Amino acid sequence: MAVPALAAGTALGVAVLGALVTATIVGPVATGFVDAARVSWVVMCGCGLLVVVLALVTTGRWARGTAERLAVLFDVDVPAPVATAR
Repeated sequence: MAVPALAAGTALGVAVLGALVTATIVGPVATGFVDAARVSWVVMCGCGLLVVVLALVTTGRWARGTAERLAVLFDVDVPAPVATAR
């Protein structure tokens, strides 16, 4: 599942960011590409920030509490948290 998802994500990323760059180019590509590419950098930074926020939310105390409450409903043991090396 991971490889097809990676391929689809890459293809969509190239298509979306390429469309953004193409839509915002003003003038010839040789002189307008750098300015047009800034939009794509903003989108990529926004996606990276979203990934960090989702990682923090889904691995924090709130997520652990949610997993424990749901485990009771499904009668499943919640594994102990893994200690992280510092």
